[in-house]
Amino acid sequence: MYKIFKATAIFAVSATLLGGCATVESVKLAQSTADQALALAQSAKAAAQQAQSTADQGVASARQAQGTADQGVAAAKVADDKAQAAGDLGAKNEKTFWEHHETHHRHRKPR
Repeated sequence: MYKIFKATAIFAVSATLLGGCATVESVKLAQSTADQALALAQSAKAAAQQAQSTADQGVASARQAQGTADQGVAAAKVADDKAQAAGDLGAKNEKTFWEHHETHHRHRKPR
């Protein structure tokens, strides 16, 4: 970007000098304008670099959050599987209990 503004300034000064109408003031004004444009371009470049850095940090944070979410989903799946297994075992134990109860403790019908 610096090269573009420097080339533009040199072109503007050269064109004015070759035109034969250049005064010291017009050359100074052209140089001042080119210097201002260069300073603005450098400031814009610094702002763009800062914005890129901030965006990169955002991407890194998003990736970390996705990893944490993936771990949460995996942990929830493990917990769900354990809860299902415990429920299945509980149902089996209850069935076994009632089968045993009915086998050994026959209830008499009232007369």
